[in-house]
Amino acid sequence: MSATEIQTYNAVELYAAAWNENDPRILEGILGRCWHPAGTVRSNSEAIDGRHALLERIRAFRAARPEDRARITAGPNIHNGWFCFEADVVRPDGTTYSDCIDVGEIDEAGLIVRVVTFHGGATGPGV
Repeated sequence: MSATEIQTYNAVELYAAAWNENDPRILEGILGRCWHPAGTVRSNSEAIDGRHALLERIRAFRAARPEDRARITAGPNIHNGWFCFEADVVRPDGTTYSDCIDVGEIDEAGLIVRVVTFHGGATGPGV
């Protein structure tokens, strides 16, 4: 694996870990290591602009579901500054929800600048 691929892999792992962090100070530190200050998230249900907005969105998720765990289920696949992975969220009882595919872009400094989330996994949420 090249140095750039390792850097991208590490950023993706940190991004996933951020969704599992209940301590606000640790969460802020994680995002500072993987997320560009102006980074964006787009999905079929929301738009998040900037690191601070992402921090607040993750804090709200953790407050509502402090025991649920996000996990990468496939990937990440890495190609020339882009990555994708599949993920879901696991409840304490082992059931899952929020299957998704995330596609993202990383900058030269190794920070994520953009993620597009496709909810429903490869088959989509249906019409």
